[in-house]
Amino acid sequence: MLGITGFLTISIEAHAQVGRAQVQQAAANAPQDPRLEAILVKWSAASKKIHRLEGNHRRTHLDHTFRVCDETHGSFIFEAPDRGRMDLELIKIDPENNEKKINRDGEEVVYVRQSGEHKKWISDGKQITEIREDDKTYIQIPVPEELQGANVMNGPLPFLFGLPPEEAHRRFNLKLEKESADEIIINAEPITPVDLQNYKFALVKLDAKSFLPVGVKLFESENSDTTYLFGNFKINQKRFLGGIFQEDPFNPKLDKHKKAQIPLGEEPEKTALEEMPLRKIQQTNGEKEQPNFIGMHFEQAKELAIKMGYEPSFVAGKTIENPKLQYTVYGIQIVPPKEQQDKKILRMTLYDDPDRKKK
Repeated sequence: MLGITGFLTISIEAHAQVGRAQVQQAAANAPQDPRLEAILVKWSAASKKIHRLEGNHRRTHLDHTFRVCDETHGSFIFEAPDRGRMDLELIKIDPENNEKKINRDGEEVVYVRQSGEHKKWISDGKQITEIREDDKTYIQIPVPEELQGANVMNGPLPFLFGLPPEEAHRRFNLKLEKESADEIIINAEPITPVDLQNYKFALVKLDAKSFLPVGVKLFESENSDTTYLFGNFKINQKRFLGGIFQEDPFNPKLDKHKKAQIPLGEEPEKTALEEMPLRKIQQTNGEKEQPNFIGMHFEQAKELAIKMGYEPSFVAGKTIENPKLQYTVYGIQIVPPKEQQDKKILRMTLYDDPDRKKK
């Protein structure tokens, strides 16, 4: 998820721009913990060896305002570079025993347990499908061509695979909370608009030997957080049984489901894959690698594009109400140079401010 976000700029954004720049500059200049740097290198190296990852998960979402605990469990599978699936199954909860005590700010608070929604999130690399089993409907969202082939993951799952250290520092302020022979805990505070829209910070618990996350806790706000526990990992295993391949998990049968229409002008409900921040976008027109500016504010993207030898060009795209996401990049296209032009044009599409023309 894909949180394929990004967007243009005007006067009211001035203070926000300064704030973002200060955060990013502070992250760039902050001294790095050598223990953390060594962990990031090992985590990234271990992840590069994984081409297919399967396992089970348990998801717990806490609403601290209404003191409700939503729970689901299920399986997940990811195949490099851009195919993924996450199944959320219902949990049977005894109505006579549906209370859960949780320690919050030193006080034991009682929450009401309930099963979350029964759904599936699937990406075949070209489109994202969300299947809602409760009402037997589904929605499908095309993945833009320039984003196909990207290594993508959703809100909790960018942490399933370790990012290269330089990319990790570009996206997060990282702090090593704990390191032992068995486990590693890292605090990740997002910097980019793509990640900021999903959570304020995350705690990632790694197995110290395999560098696979056994738990991720996302703090969306003061009143909401979501915990994912992972286990029963299967790494690089082929899916076959008795020489007969099983059903393709990324091509689900939808004949018993009805396609739901997305109301015009409304964003679809966030799916796991919609929230997935991009790592690298592979270019198919001869470029070795397309610049990864998705989610960047246009001023930062402009500066980097010039340094890389491109002529930056910006196009106003969809409007969005969230001021943190206005004027950030969500689409990239490399335009070959015309006659008498030395540089290739890097055309970037930005989320626009719906009130820009009124100002």
